[in-house]
Amino acid sequence: MTGSLQLKSNVTLYLEKEAVLLGSTSPYDYPGFSTEKELKVNNDHFDQALIYAEGAENIGITGEGCIDGQGRELALTIDSLHHTGELVDKHYNTYRKRPNTRPKLLFMRNCRKVELRKTNFRSGAAWGLSFSLCTDLTIDSLHVENRAYWNNDGIDISDCKEVRISNCFINSADEGICLKSHNRGAWNDRVSISNCHIISSASAIKFGTESLGGFKNVTIDKVVRTSTMTCADQR
Repeated sequence: MTGSLQLKSNVTLYLEKEAVLLGSTSPYDYPGFSTEKELKVNNDHFDQALIYAEGAENIGITGEGCIDGQGRELALTIDSLHHTGELVDKHYNTYRKRPNTRPKLLFMRNCRKVELRKTNFRSGAAWGLSFSLCTDLTIDSLHVENRAYWNNDGIDISDCKEVRISNCFINSADEGICLKSHNRGAWNDRVSISNCHIISSASAIKFGTESLGGFKNVTIDKVVRTSTMTCADQR
C-alpha cells in the first residue's frame, strides 16, 4: 500500500500480471507535487493523485498488473474528516467533497513522450487518468474500471497534443473519455480515439465542460458504447 508516487523522466513503472499497486485510504498520503502556484490556488488539491508526473519526459506505465486507488474508502474518509472539522472544504457540495479535493488515480502535467500500455486501473476517488498540457501521449490496451464514487471519469485529456487512445476498455461512473480545455491560449490538437469499448453513467465521449482554449483535429473511429446515457456530448 502506498500514497502518491511521482514518476521522473526516463522511468517506466512495470507491473507484473496479478500484481496490485494499492493506494492508501488516508488523504494525508497524497500531498500533491505541483510547483504551479496557480494550480494550487485555483483548483485546491487538483494535483493530488496516486501516480503523478510533472515536467517529465520518456515516462510510462506498462504490464498487466493493476493500480487500485481504493477510491470509495478514500473518498468516504475525506468526507468524514470534513464533518469532524479536521479537513474542511469551505465549498463543500451537498453529500460529498468536490472532485478537486479527492485524489485521482493518475495525473500528468506538462509531460512529453508518455506511454501507458496494457495496465489495469480501478477505483479512483475522483477522475481516473488525467493529462494536462502533455505532448506525444500513447494510451493503448488499458482496462479502466472507475466506478467507486461520484465524478469517476475514465480518461481526461486537457490541452494535450499528439494523443493516441486505442484498444481500451473503460467502465466509468461519469464520462468515459473527456476532452477539456482549462487554459486560454492552449487547446487539444491531433487527438485520435479508436477501437475502444466504453461503459459510462454519463457520456461515452465528451468535449468540455471546461472549454477555454478548444479542440482541433480530433478523430473518433470504431468506438463501441454500451449502458451509456449519451454517446457523445459537447458543452
